Amino acid sequence: MLGLGGVLNTKGQISSDSAAQERLTGAVKGWLATKPNDGWLLILDNYDDVDAVDIRLLLPTCDVGNVIITSRKSNLRSFGKTVAIEEIGEEASTALLAKSVGKEVLGGEGKHPGTIGGA
Repeated sequence: MLGLGGVLNTKGQISSDSAAQERLTGAVKGWLATKPNDGWLLILDNYDDVDAVDIRLLLPTCDVGNVIITSRKSNLRSFGKTVAIEEIGEEASTALLAKSVGKEVLGGEGKHPGTIGGA
């Protein structure tokens, strides 16, 4: 769908070739910016080695979705709003995730569009 033949190695992993990685990054960023692909959530988890990876190269340049970056580093304010948290459980983390993307959390049985949680 994204035209990424040759980007994955025989084990299904992203090739370490820099051209393949750039192609993959460009394809994903392009897909995120294409209508009607809006309302997406991109989570970049455990971004702690800030000297080894320039995460700015991974961030979409469109404004139709949300990005959450998790890190143990405290110097990431240049990326946007930061929220310092201690280790939290599943219920609290779901509520924090929902709040960060402006959604409602259901605590019971039902689900409806735009809801995180439910049975």
